[in-house]
Amino acid sequence: MLEEDLMPYQWPYQGDLRPFDSLQEVARETVPYLETGNIALSGGSTYGDLFPLWAELKPDCTGSRFFPADERMVPLKDPASNWRKAYESFLVPVKRAQDVGHFPVSADGYNGVINSYFLGFFPVFDVIFLGMGEDGHTASLFPGGTYWDEENTAAIETESPVPPTRRISLSPEVIVKAHHVVVIIAGEYKLWAVKQVFEKNQEIPLVKILEKRKNSLVYLHSGLLKEMK
Repeated sequence: MLEEDLMPYQWPYQGDLRPFDSLQEVARETVPYLETGNIALSGGSTYGDLFPLWAELKPDCTGSRFFPADERMVPLKDPASNWRKAYESFLVPVKRAQDVGHFPVSADGYNGVINSYFLGFFPVFDVIFLGMGEDGHTASLFPGGTYWDEENTAAIETESPVPPTRRISLSPEVIVKAHHVVVIIAGEYKLWAVKQVFEKNQEIPLVKILEKRKNSLVYLHSGLLKEMK
């Protein structure tokens, strides 16, 4: 897509914006990010659809460890659990079923899990995959939250405006410091949120994350771009 096709909205951040037509296309392009290192996966409907597409491509994840980017504070067996969906449709097929043990039951507990892998150093993930909800939240960081005051911690407890209200999320500091951040945005009803990102609305967590990074990669469904014109 040519730059002028985005008019009147120009991409205002460092890093790449990549329009896409299908999640199969995104799955193929992002497979290399799955194959080594410490990797955080988001939940939500977009990733629920993406997990089996990744699994079908049979990535070699023997050198990878997977963690939740966020989770709802529900039991793992609860249908509302994002990590349950990741486990069933991605971790098991790629032979990383043991990573189900990274399921967070509390912010303190999840900090302990993360710190055990990073040996007490501040955690720098190799890749963090993010999405964005129709209300503008990313991971479990919601518009208007004061999460930027949380320093020197990997995981924080947050509150969603819709049930399940209690959430656990990687902190903004962790996300900003990751080697790679890959954002995938698709789905209906997200036009408002996407416009807020282009307009740099400071209430939107993804805006602050993208402003503080140099090499983020953002996949945005071409249908949303067309609606913006």
